[in-house]
Amino acid sequence: MNLRILVALCAVLTVFGCGKPSDSGGSTTASGGSAKLKVGMVFDSGGLGDKSFNDSANAGLTKAQTDLGIEPKTVQSASEKDYAVNLEAMASSGCKLVFAVGVAQGDAL
Repeated sequence: MNLRILVALCAVLTVFGCGKPSDSGGSTTASGGSAKLKVGMVFDSGGLGDKSFNDSANAGLTKAQTDLGIEPKTVQSASEKDYAVNLEAMASSGCKLVFAVGVAQGDAL
């Protein structure tokens, strides 16, 4: 299961990270370059250091930051009641892509 999550994360990030920036309506930085794609990740209540799917997803996000130049944002959920709040916070903070790590976040997503 961990490999499936990592492969899916890499595939989605590759699609979004390799596209050409739009000539019209695209946001730019002060230096005139394209802004980085903001990618949010909400971890399951097991949190980082679980040596399982949270850590695998984080490794994929870190690799995407290095290889694709994304701007990652992460939040760890203390309990299941935090899922919906954390997902909404990521979307509201400007993340164009948000990952909910773990099947327990399905209802919140």
